[in-house]
Amino acid sequence: MTSDFIRVTEAAARLGVDPKTVRNRLASGVLPVRVLRLDGITRLHRKDFEGFLERESRLLTNSA
Repeated sequence: MTSDFIRVTEAAARLGVDPKTVRNRLASGVLPVRVLRLDGITRLHRKDFEGFLERESRLLTNSA
């Protein structure tokens, strides 16, 4: 089950931001992915996160 999820630190590294930024974006709804909170660790649904990256990449590519 947890293989379907990634840690906040991994998401932050892929986005090039601090883990606190990822947590803030999750809380504000800017990063619209399902989360799993287990034993005090927040994880992001891998497919949701990949979809977010793909959509953002397309937006940046189309606006250039």
